Amino acid sequence: MSELPAIGNSSTVPLESEDFAPGAVLEGSPRMMSHDLYVSPDERVFSGIWSVTPGKFHDVMDGDETFVVLAGRMTVAPDDGAPPFEVKAGDVCVFAAGYRSVWTVHETVVKGYHIELPAGV
Repeated sequence: MSELPAIGNSSTVPLESEDFAPGAVLEGSPRMMSHDLYVSPDERVFSGIWSVTPGKFHDVMDGDETFVVLAGRMTVAPDDGAPPFEVKAGDVCVFAAGYRSVWTVHETVVKGYHIELPAGV
């Protein structure tokens, strides 16, 4: 469990390397890193800082996620055939659990995130 308030600076918080799901990387060699600033006692709520270097990969949202892009630029192509859209520094995004898409990261993306996993996960 983490204590609140939790404060972190995206340029100084030590990010830890994360692995992509097998087969998720479609192009390039993106590197994913994160640091949880807060984890709820039941481990269903996470808030922190996440970063990924350029590349293309498939993403599935594990939980409802709200994030603010602090740096970088990417294109998100929804799996449901909806038109792709660009996400860039300054954007606030909200995705529902289960949302599937392909992310093409053009410039290293850094985001502050808040994730709520569904009950029973």
